[in-house]
Amino acid sequence: MTLLLACCLIFVLLVCFAGRSIRPRRIYFRRPRLLSAAELQLFHTLETVIGENFWVFTKVRVADLIEVRGLYGRDWWAAFSRVSQKHVDFLVASRKTLEVLMAIELDDRSHQISDRQKRDELLNAVFLQAGIPLIRFNLDYSTTHVRDALCEALQMLKAGHSEERARRL
Repeated sequence: MTLLLACCLIFVLLVCFAGRSIRPRRIYFRRPRLLSAAELQLFHTLETVIGENFWVFTKVRVADLIEVRGLYGRDWWAAFSRVSQKHVDFLVASRKTLEVLMAIELDDRSHQISDRQKRDELLNAVFLQAGIPLIRFNLDYSTTHVRDALCEALQMLKAGHSEERARRL
């Protein structure tokens, strides 16, 4: 009797696992769009304001913008891991050289969550250390506000004062 139950159990397990390997279920799906409606609106505003000497990129991985130096082994991996899976909403770069000029974040309601605030604090510190201005806009920005903030960041970059861009605009 025990042998019969064991054989039945093995048969059921084989059928279950064999079915999964033969017919894998679909788990990856295309997203309908790259940006949320609010991000798309800011993207269009940036494209209008930025001018023809610059590119605006979306959803750029932070690890492609900064590099960790002066640490080795586990310390390097720990520092790299803190930023490797994060991205910024927008990046402004020189059209001619693709030099990174500034990063931009749109702070919607999700930025009020505790975990997201910790992420924002980390990114503020990382970009400050790297000397890349990080501009944050709330949802109530205006085109004039965006233009003024970008112009101010570009002027500070030219003057070598990117550290001052850490404040919220």
